[in-house]
Amino acid sequence: MKLKSYPLVERGGVLWTYMGPPEHQPPLPEHEWAMVPDSHRFVSKRWQELQLPAGVEGASTRAMSPSCTGTR
Repeated sequence: MKLKSYPLVERGGVLWTYMGPPEHQPPLPEHEWAMVPDSHRFVSKRWQELQLPAGVEGASTRAMSPSCTGTR
């Protein structure tokens, strides 16, 4: 039996892997939140049931509306 394995790297509390051909492997993402020390980062999760197209639009609209329009 032969099993395929992929490199796994932890950065910013997230596990990253690339599952394509090694010669096409991109560099690891350098998101600001992943590069700061653990003491400067807060990680949480949220469960939101939605229908994908409407939910994604609604989530982004709700998240941006107060800061963009000044309303709540």
